[in-house]
Amino acid sequence: MSSSPTGNEPSKKVGQFHSWKGSIIEKIGRVVGSQSWMEEGKREREAGETEYEAGRAKGYAEGIANQVAGKVGSVAGTITGDLERRESGRSQQSIGKELEEQNKPPTVDASNFHQYSH
Repeated sequence: MSSSPTGNEPSKKVGQFHSWKGSIIEKIGRVVGSQSWMEEGKREREAGETEYEAGRAKGYAEGIANQVAGKVGSVAGTITGDLERRESGRSQQSIGKELEEQNKPPTVDASNFHQYSH
């Protein structure tokens, strides 16, 4: 599917679009009784969901990487007395934290796991 803007990188926006489009095609197939449309829609929806999740994982990893790089820059700036570098590092950390939060995986309620063990 990889219709991402770059053709290689996963994209949450492109994934959402294909998930939505696939759902519509699937529903139309159900309404008109077309098995091929239902299958095509399902494939596109699932591929879109996969791309969305890959884009989210990429964003989450970038957020963590920005936080680490920002912390290193902030500490280096503090040690050397370079206030501009320290503040730049703090800013990068903040941006990283925001990316991490925007792309955080959904939490799972572990108390329900016993339902699926049998």
